[in-house]
Amino acid sequence: ASLALLAREKRRLLEGREVAATLAACEEAVCAAALQAADTATAIQAEESERARDNERESAATARRITALADAESARDQLLAALSDLREREEHGRAAVVDLLTDSE
Repeated sequence: ASLALLAREKRRLLEGREVAATLAACEEAVCAAALQAADTATAIQAEESERARDNERESAATARRITALADAESARDQLLAALSDLREREEHGRAAVVDLLTDSE
């Protein structure tokens, strides 16, 4: 009877060790999964941050293009006004030359 009792006790100890080993393996797996999840979350945050920086850069570039276009349109309007003024002066100059030639005849 004592041998059977010892055998049962030994079996209980072995089963307890197996359960403990299984629990330890599960804990390790859970910790590894948690680390993997944290790494994945960090990578996702980094990608989102990079995307946000890209969007900010693109928005800033768009704003610069809009400003440059407005400046170019303003410069064009000023050049057209100056050209119109030069044409008007040219017409006045030609008229003055015609008047001088007419007066000298």
